[in-house]
Amino acid sequence: IYQATMKNTPYYAVCGNHDYHPNGCATPDVMDQENPLPGGGKMGGGNTTYYFDYGNARFVALNSNLSITYNRANPSSSAAQVAWAYNILKNSSQPWKIVYWHHNGWSAGSHTSNSSIIDNLVTLCEDAGANVCFWGHSHAYERFGTEKGTAFYNIGNGGKKNATSCASGTG
Repeated sequence: IYQATMKNTPYYAVCGNHDYHPNGCATPDVMDQENPLPGGGKMGGGNTTYYFDYGNARFVALNSNLSITYNRANPSSSAAQVAWAYNILKNSSQPWKIVYWHHNGWSAGSHTSNSSIIDNLVTLCEDAGANVCFWGHSHAYERFGTEKGTAFYNIGNGGKKNATSCASGTG
C-alpha cells in the first residue's frame, strides 16, 4: 500500500522480529535490498545499528533483537550497541536527537509492554538526552507523555492497511 509513497520518499529500516537471525538480521534482508544504510548498518557493533544527521537532527537506529543491556551507572560497560548509542547521542551537538528500534516499550496494542525495553532502551534515551523515540512491533499507534524530556511513540500500525489507532499515555 506504500509503493507510490516509498518510491520517492527516503526511509531507513531497522531489524524486526521477523528478520531475526542470531548474528543480527537475516541476509539478504530488506535492509540490504531496499535501502543502503549509513555505515553499512554496522556502526554500533551489530546489523542495522547506524546513525545519520539530517538538517538539525541526529537519527540513531538500534537493533532490539541484539543485546540491549544498559548499565546506567557505567554506560560504557553496556551492550556494544547501547554504549555506542549513548556516546553518539551524548556527543552530538544536534539540537534534535531521535532514536528508533523495532520492539515496543509500553503498549496496550497487540503486544503488551516490554519491561526489558523500558528498563534498558527507554532509560538509555532519557539518560542520553534523546528528544523523541519511536518503536513498532505492537500493531497500534500510541503516544506517551514526555518522560525526562523524551517523547515516546509506538508507530507499529505502519504495515496494516486501514489500521485502527489508539492513543494512551504514561503521563
